[in-house]
Amino acid sequence: MSEITVYDYENPVYRVLLENKLFMGIGLEAFMFIAVITIVLMTVVSLYSVIAGVVLVIVAKLVCRKDPMMLRILFDRLLTPDLWRAD
Repeated sequence: MSEITVYDYENPVYRVLLENKLFMGIGLEAFMFIAVITIVLMTVVSLYSVIAGVVLVIVAKLVCRKDPMMLRILFDRLLTPDLWRAD
């Protein structure tokens, strides 16, 4: 009887499970945030706020050009509290 190895327990990992959810090349959360901000500005200010939304999407696409999840990384970093602060 052969010896049991780690390879006896391997399972295939499909690429579709590892890919991030993107919409127009931007993370889904970031796109939804831009869409909500644009809709709120449209109701409060004017319909010309759509231009601001388009500009935000273009800026987000430029930021996410090399890494599609860069906005998620930036938001996670900004929202993480400073745990090592000794007050």
